[in-house]
Amino acid sequence: MSLTDTKSYVSMPSTPTTPTCDPEFFYSFVDFEVDGVCFCLPTQPFEQSPFFVELFKEQPRPSRSQGSAAQNVRGVQRYVLNDVSAEEFRDFLRILLDCPWRRVRTVSNVRALKFSSSAYLSFMKLATLWRFDAMREEVANDLYDFDNPAMKLLIGTKFEQKQLIPSALHTIVRRAEPLEPEDYEILGLDLAIRVAKCREYCRSAEGW
Repeated sequence: MSLTDTKSYVSMPSTPTTPTCDPEFFYSFVDFEVDGVCFCLPTQPFEQSPFFVELFKEQPRPSRSQGSAAQNVRGVQRYVLNDVSAEEFRDFLRILLDCPWRRVRTVSNVRALKFSSSAYLSFMKLATLWRFDAMREEVANDLYDFDNPAMKLLIGTKFEQKQLIPSALHTIVRRAEPLEPEDYEILGLDLAIRVAKCREYCRSAEGW
């Protein structure tokens, strides 16, 4: 199809029209400032969160003026999210706004876990803080086959995702290799010591 062919499929109205807004695919946008960085995002994903629903009711969303992003960034009123770093927020958004065309596929065309361990940790932290309960459960369930048992155990215990704990604990307790420095870094000293004690008990009880 040549460029001229598109004219038969797409046109600009010569006079103003008043179409109806699609109930599902007509997006509004909201501006946030996080750690000195401005983000312009679709509103709908944030309406999954009672935290943001209440915020939008208490402080109605300001309208965005016309013009380029560079022209608007100073004049746009926005919600400032405190106690969150810009990188944490980016990690959160990468998972919240995950789309099929952004997903990594394996050779068998099965969706792979493409985000870093720290990204999942940031997401779970902010999803808990902002009460994205359904999304948090869905992401936690996606982590069931996560190949990092230490991170899976941390997420399971820290964010009360009990479905992750048994398989993570079984893997890390019964593996032949000792706990690595990376495991201690992920788990933290207290949880790592408890895991080490569990490994010692199982080895003694089963005569490993």
